[in-house]
Amino acid sequence: MRVIQVRFPSGGRQYDYYVQPGDNPEIGDLVLTSHIESSEEDSFRATGIGVVRGLLIEGAPHKASKPYLFLIPMKLLKQRIEERQRFAEFAEAQALARAQLQAKVKKQNELAVFEALAANDPEAAQLLEILKATGPTMLAIEWSVS
Repeated sequence: MRVIQVRFPSGGRQYDYYVQPGDNPEIGDLVLTSHIESSEEDSFRATGIGVVRGLLIEGAPHKASKPYLFLIPMKLLKQRIEERQRFAEFAEAQALARAQLQAKVKKQNELAVFEALAANDPEAAQLLEILKATGPTMLAIEWSVS
């Protein structure tokens, strides 16, 4: 049976585990493990996530006594992270587009109300003309250097 060396970030401990049938772990993959934590008052089953640090040659001496629970291939993890980032970017683009469209709808609705008001009110008509008029732009202003 194949054996891997797993290093745990907390405490820097390293343990050997049997490879689950059908798994093909590579260095850098993550594994979920289970172990019993004991203290003077209590003992309980704990889980941990470790990083595969080495693949032992078959027949080499090892201290493995049980298999890990679950293998998380780093390639798959990176792929999932990239998918989630693409989804987040898409959702952000959709939210921005929705906000811009809502602003355009509000402006269009306001303009329709202003035009309806201007049809019956001469003062509103003058104000609407001011609103629709295009004023001078910065390009039209001549700057003189003295």
